[in-house]
Amino acid sequence: MKVCNAHLLTHRERQIIECLAQGWTTKEIAGKLYISHHTVDSHRKNVCTKLGAKSSFQLGACAERLGLIIHDFTRPNQSWSF
Repeated sequence: MKVCNAHLLTHRERQIIECLAQGWTTKEIAGKLYISHHTVDSHRKNVCTKLGAKSSFQLGACAERLGLIIHDFTRPNQSWSF
């Protein structure tokens, strides 16, 4: 796996990672961001390529190291906006 570098990611790619970390499906992400599910898949593939992740687990681990995923266990089901 490559060294994780958050500067490689676009704002939209970061949004996709955040949604994935929340456990959203591709269809849910597409609806929330008003984009096609194909576009969500493309962003996910681009993020994996940029970060050198070969699996969703590696993608999540890298995103967590970069601080792109923030766990707030005091507020389950918290809502947030883009």
